[in-house]
Amino acid sequence: MFLNKVHMSFSRALLLFLIVTLSTGTGSGSYAVAFMSDERPTPLRQKGYSETWDQHIYFPDGSFLTARFLFANFKKKKTRAIVIASLVTPDGKIFTVKNGRGRKGWSFDENGFDLHIADHELSGQDKKINLHLKNNTAEIQLSLSPTLQTWRPETLCCGKDESIYQMVSFLAPRLTAQGWYQLGPDAKVKKEDRVRHNLNDGAGFALHYFNTASLNKIAKSWLHFSSLTATADSPVSLVSLITPQNKKLTRFAILDKTKPQLQVNASVDMVDVDRLFDPKSALPYEIPITIDGDTASISGTIRFEQLLDKIVIKDQLNWIERLMASSLASMVQYYFLATYEFDVTDKEDVTRHLEGKALLEYGTVKS
Repeated sequence: MFLNKVHMSFSRALLLFLIVTLSTGTGSGSYAVAFMSDERPTPLRQKGYSETWDQHIYFPDGSFLTARFLFANFKKKKTRAIVIASLVTPDGKIFTVKNGRGRKGWSFDENGFDLHIADHELSGQDKKINLHLKNNTAEIQLSLSPTLQTWRPETLCCGKDESIYQMVSFLAPRLTAQGWYQLGPDAKVKKEDRVRHNLNDGAGFALHYFNTASLNKIAKSWLHFSSLTATADSPVSLVSLITPQNKKLTRFAILDKTKPQLQVNASVDMVDVDRLFDPKSALPYEIPITIDGDTASISGTIRFEQLLDKIVIKDQLNWIERLMASSLASMVQYYFLATYEFDVTDKEDVTRHLEGKALLEYGTVKS
């Protein structure tokens, strides 16, 4: 049964978090035993609360899709919902699929993973994710198959006190995708171009993150990174965040199908994306990586190979939506294909060399 609005107290949400983050992996952080049901919404009656489910998928024909399901309290303590998706076609055209809902027109399953906003759906069962987007701009149907279990890094405490934090889950650190899209009348293309196009052999990752405060109190910038291909089938995932107080937080993991091979937490010598990466630089563009963490040190490079999409959230919203969205409307996000080389040295001085291709998101909050 779907509920239009399900509110939880802060203590109940905290209890849920403690239950689902029991660790079975190496080092800090958590590796999920269950899958989708642990990623269901936990709305708070709290100003600044937001919760987001993102899917980023690249296809061999050059198509790229990023889709965001967002619950947020915006200016008041009443939760609202919005979907913003961007489809880049092989010829470089960009189509935005967007709908928002207030008190009605959105719902979720309190006991499983099933989100509905307007005619859009994100749901999961038996380690499959169903993504369906539909409005007058486009209809997109994808079946997503995670190839790795959910990875939950250690909570990112972002504010002056522990009540301001972000919980990030790599809901699917690596996934494959199959499906199709069809452009609609609002896409402003010729009628003969409004036919069904197959989307085959896609690859990417999916995220779920939970904020207890408005975005401008959580982060100045962030980087999300996950392998598409990897040497020795040792994919890596990384989240790096710079807080408004310039505190630098990084979580890094080498993953496999059953548990993390290695997890690293660090708070110094971070991936300083603001300093090391200039979006105006010509591609390819390479940045050095140095992480001195609790269980290992990592050195190497990330090479930005191709810009897939740039999303300026405020450009996707009307003036009323921008006013309601507050700092969430100030996000600017860049998506890249990247390559990487890392040397990972553990506390026993054993070094592993890792390299591969990855999908990367770099985001900022513009003042």
